[in-house]
Amino acid sequence: MTKTEEREVRDAIFEKYYIVDDLYDEVEIKNIEKSIEHISYAQADTVSKDPDDDYRVSSVKWIPFENDWIYDRIWEHSNIANNELWGFDVIGFKDSAQFTKYTAPTGKYDYHLDINGEGINHRKISVICALNDGYKGGGVEFKTGRETHALDLKKGQAVFFPSFFLHRVLPITEGVRKSLVQWISGEPYR
Repeated sequence: MTKTEEREVRDAIFEKYYIVDDLYDEVEIKNIEKSIEHISYAQADTVSKDPDDDYRVSSVKWIPFENDWIYDRIWEHSNIANNELWGFDVIGFKDSAQFTKYTAPTGKYDYHLDINGEGINHRKISVICALNDGYKGGGVEFKTGRETHALDLKKGQAVFFPSFFLHRVLPITEGVRKSLVQWISGEPYR
């Protein structure tokens, strides 16, 4: 949907998130991994870029935009979620999707916002898709007011949520957790 297309105006439900059970199937997940196997992992950082900080402990690869089918699927479902829940003005992708790997026993990402920092205030909708199973820990938690919502995503399952949600990835206690993370952009918040 573009900015010029009309949509039904209704009250936004900002405290809700949206689950897609099978964003990618087993074969598609293998194809995602194969498409980036030539790309080296980099140590993930945060806006503060403090190398001694254990606030975020993971490795990342950036998925090139030429993998259209990956982005098309995210765009399709983000529009469904957005139309049902939030009604953000969205325009597409500014950031490449991130393939993230968390490894036990230190892998984690403490509570954060996906819009908190210079150069990322365009993010409106965030997406986390689980790309494997067989690990322990690594659940996603959201804080919405006094409520904490805990999710253990299954392989292929994705959650779409407003980028201003306070959220974290709990420590991985066993194995390796792989996920695809993406943000849908709009005009910066003002």
